Amino acid sequence: MNWEAIGSVGEVLGAIGVIATLAYLAVQVRQNTQVMKAQTRDSITNKQLDYYSSIYENDGSSESYFAAVSKEFDISDQAVVDELFQDKEFQRFALIVLGNFRLWENEWYQYQQGLFEPDEFLPRQKNWSKNMSHSAYRIAWSFFRDEFSPSFRQIIDELEN
Repeated sequence: MNWEAIGSVGEVLGAIGVIATLAYLAVQVRQNTQVMKAQTRDSITNKQLDYYSSIYENDGSSESYFAAVSKEFDISDQAVVDELFQDKEFQRFALIVLGNFRLWENEWYQYQQGLFEPDEFLPRQKNWSKNMSHSAYRIAWSFFRDEFSPSFRQIIDELEN
């Protein structure tokens, strides 16, 4: 065998090695993506549980929250809205809901990054819609809206309509 033939065999073996390495990397990337999705879902679930715990473990927070969502407010009357934000109970409610909005924004971001599948995300979005049907949520949203990303604001604004 001459040197040219040996060189050709070496090139073929090298190409096979590169292909095998690329296949291995593709498997690793796929597994890493699956792990990231699982960790993201676990993290968001823990944040939701912490959020709910903060409400039900504090009698004042729980009472403020359920008092606000059980009422209908005239959100077209700015005087009513201004008066609500002078009320300590509504202020507590608004801060509780601000935490909820932050959770939603995080879920939206994770969904945009491909870390939530549509069949996981869409039920969450339906829950957002249910919550935004309460006038107290809409009032809190109007107060905090500008603190969120434009793409998230658009999603929540669409839920209001």
